Amino acid sequence: MNMTDEIKKGGIILKSGDIFQSNLDGNKKGYFQFLYKDDSFLAGHLIRAFSFNNETCTSLEDITSSSVAFYGFTRVFEGLEEGYWTKIGNTPIESTFEPPTFKCTKDTKFYVEKSDDWYIWKGDFAKATKIGEMTNEYKDLPDSVIVSPESIIEWLKAGRQVINYSPD
Repeated sequence: MNMTDEIKKGGIILKSGDIFQSNLDGNKKGYFQFLYKDDSFLAGHLIRAFSFNNETCTSLEDITSSSVAFYGFTRVFEGLEEGYWTKIGNTPIESTFEPPTFKCTKDTKFYVEKSDDWYIWKGDFAKATKIGEMTNEYKDLPDSVIVSPESIIEWLKAGRQVINYSPD
């Protein structure tokens, strides 16, 4: 986890603290902040989305001072390239920032009704700790999964992480 580096892809530069805006339903907007590229978790881009979803943003501070709606992993570059969001500025990540704890299982959820192979991890996927069966203590942790920009838009609309493990 390094929140001081910048990442370049093509002509796009991504820096920790960059704030992005997405158009949601009607005139609503969704906002999130790029935190860092996590090389320990499939080089995913960790973001935190904010509850702030007004039609217009008067300041970046309005956004970053609102509560966090969810944390998630996505590919920020792809969302920019595909037009799902635009960069509107940068606010430094606070020095007290601690990455959230995530949960994951090695089981394929489509085929396993109840897993006893759950793990939790914080900041370094390689140091995940096996907890066995899921308990109430960990069930509300965010899932560690890299989702498409389109899914991030759905999460912004819902105001929370939305994982659908049911087969089509």
